Amino acid sequence: GVAYAINDAANVGLNYNDNGLAAVGKTTTIYGNYTTNGITFAGYVTDSDVDGADTAYGLGASYDLGGATLAGAIHSGFAGETWADLGVRMSF
Repeated sequence: GVAYAINDAANVGLNYNDNGLAAVGKTTTIYGNYTTNGITFAGYVTDSDVDGADTAYGLGASYDLGGATLAGAIHSGFAGETWADLGVRMSF
């Protein structure tokens, strides 16, 4: 994969994965994030060459609380399922 820092607040990247397993297939992912006022917004889109696999994507955000981070995201998977997560991550 490759990653590029646009500036101190934003970066984008591209990953390609081919592990040789037909059941998993080859995937290509583009992703990026942007940080402003302590909030980081992130997103990705990934595509698989496996038959019946939709394009998967997700959007999320996290807020740095200083020692802890509040984060949440919503994702759509390869089979069209949608799920969300929300949590607090602590750093010591």
